[in-house]
Amino acid sequence: MQLQMADDVGEDTKNEKTLCDPVSQQDDVKELLDLPFELLENVATSALLPRDLFAFAISGTQLRDAARNAIFEAKRVDAFLKKVCSSLEQIRGATVLEWPWKGVTDDDSAVLAHLIGSGPVAKMAGLFLAYNQIGDEGLKSLSAALGSRAVSKLEQLWLNGNQIGDAGLKSLSAALGSGAVPKLEGLVLAGNQIGDAGLKSLSAALGSGAVPKLKKIYVDTKDKNHQQLKAACSERGVEIVSSCEFVFYS
Repeated sequence: MQLQMADDVGEDTKNEKTLCDPVSQQDDVKELLDLPFELLENVATSALLPRDLFAFAISGTQLRDAARNAIFEAKRVDAFLKKVCSSLEQIRGATVLEWPWKGVTDDDSAVLAHLIGSGPVAKMAGLFLAYNQIGDEGLKSLSAALGSRAVSKLEQLWLNGNQIGDAGLKSLSAALGSGAVPKLEGLVLAGNQIGDAGLKSLSAALGSGAVPKLKKIYVDTKDKNHQQLKAACSERGVEIVSSCEFVFYS
């Protein structure tokens, strides 16, 4: 029993040494220095610390964990912004984000959702994400951000040419039906993998009157005469445009 206790003490001591290991701390500092300054500022804020105490804070167990998580998130944001050839400075206060053909994935969509929810794009009126690789999970992330009313001024949402199915559209429909984007005028969904269930959920959202400004919705030709969608749009004065009647990004 005494031997076991000694082993436990030894393990605790080993952990303490790891936490206070100057080499480990240097690695953390190096990771910080590799980040763009604007993201470094966000890391300090995320760690809930005054900036002048941030370097000291990473020596504590819980605070170091918080700092590492903040570093990880900041790196995700940095990688995403590089992919879309943008920066926090450029998108902060932007009214239009136009990122077609950028290879935006579900993981990237989660990062974009974080940016939407954290405030830098609150003035956004147009979000153009055509011809990317956004699937159901990506749209679920974006829909949650939209549903938070973080971009209530949004007027145009273009999602054509992605990999969105019924599950993704259902999540978007829930956000639209909540009244979170009351100024939306144009919604482009053509070129995805949407079926009857997704269109029914969208029809219910539009029919509720929660998107009063909507003027046009763009769908695949096969969906233009979907019974519920046609009825909801007719009631609300929304024009249904099929993909063959509209020229998208080329």
